Formats: sequence, structure tokens, C-alpha cells
Amino acid sequence: MDTTENTCKYCNQKFFTSNVSKIFCSSSCYKKFKAEEAANVITTNCINCNKLFVMRRATQIYCSEDCRNIYATMLRAARYPVTIICHVCQQPFEKFSPYERHASKDCVKKHDINSLRTKVVRKRSCPECKNDFKADDSSQIFCSEECRVSHHNKVKAIPAGKLKTCPNCKKTFTTLSKNKFCSISCKTYYKSKKYRS
Repeated sequence: MDTTENTCKYCNQKFFTSNVSKIFCSSSCYKKFKAEEAANVITTNCINCNKLFVMRRATQIYCSEDCRNIYATMLRAARYPVTIICHVCQQPFEKFSPYERHASKDCVKKHDINSLRTKVVRKRSCPECKNDFKADDSSQIFCSEECRVSHHNKVKAIPAGKLKTCPNCKKTFTTLSKNKFCSISCKTYYKSKKYRS
């Protein structure tokens, strides 16, 4: 049976073994290694339930995820309610979360209305009708929907087609493509007549 030379993880002595995954030269080295490993384990008390637990990292202070969530909830409960002044009605009220800013729903509505009233009004010139207008939105370019549609239609207007004469029926027609015939029937008839001749 083939043997390989390994180095003991505890005493660093060379030894020969047929098992490639073997890392200890003897059972005594294995037991000593485990005893020292157990002695280096750091334990501490959970700050929520005061239960003794083995720390997996140096900054761990909770024994479980549940304890961490419970402790965080307790901290939030101890921090609130806080009495603050509503900046709409100027009346004091109790705040139960960091997101509360108004004393009531009416104050929220008044705040939204005031925000709409304080929008910046911009004076602009409509590129279609050339009239001056007040734009409520920074992206507004035209004074009305009619001017926007009219301008768009002018920009996207279909160009005039070329005037051609059909080789089959001698009819004059306008087209934007390279077609020589006024219709598919004229094209088919002309080609069939050409092949017959």
C-alpha cells in the first residue's frame, strides 16, 4: 500500500500514512489540539437575554437574530414618543416614529398644497406660436397641447413623393419608393407579357 509523508498539525513532526487526509500523527496529538482549541473559545453573555453563548466573532453581542430584533425594538420604544412642534399648525404633538412630521392629516394636506403653490414659475417662449407663457414644469416647452402636436406634425411631416409613369398602363402616380409600377397587378401583367414575348 502506498504511503505519503504528512506533517502533524499539532507537533509539526513528519509522519508516513496511507490516508492522505490524516493531519495528526497520533491520537494524543489530536486530543491535545482539541483541548487547546476549546480553551481558546471566547464566551460572553447576551445583552438581551443574559444567556451565555460562544462568540463567532469579536463584535458579537447577541446570542441569536431574535434577541437582536427584540433589543432593537426595546430601544425604539424607549426613544419614543417625543414631543415636537408641527411646522404647519405650530402645535406640539407626540411623535412615535422618525417619519412623523405633522400633527394631523389636515396638516399633511396643507403642507402638500403649499408645496404645489410654491412651485417655480418659468417664463418661456413657445417655439410654435412664438408667444410667451409661464411654465410650471422644467420640461415644458410648448404653451399648449395644440402647439406641441402642430410642431410635432411639421417636424415629422411626410416628404413629397416622386412623380412616375407606370410602364404597363402609362398611368402617372406618386411614390416614395423605387417602384416603377403603380400597382402589383400592373407589375405582374407587365412581367408576364415580357416573358411571353
